[in-house]
Amino acid sequence: MPRIACITPMYFSDESYIGGGERYPLNLARGVVESSGGEYSVDLISFGPEARSHALARGLTVKVLAAAQPARCRLVGPPRRDRRG
Repeated sequence: MPRIACITPMYFSDESYIGGGERYPLNLARGVVESSGGEYSVDLISFGPEARSHALARGLTVKVLAAAQPARCRLVGPPRRDRRG
């Protein structure tokens, strides 16, 4: 069975509340599976605090990849202008 990867930047976590933004890619993936009559399967790939995978329906799997920790950086101000003229 051919597989399609659908990548979404939405952050999937049991602790988070997204407010509905995750429904668009989920419904898109579900529509692909249904419109193909089950000939294609879709892996909906997203990011979260830890890696996990679970089947939502026949041919539709959510794969959550562990999100990388953001790099620590120091904020700096705008560049200084030379006042010598």
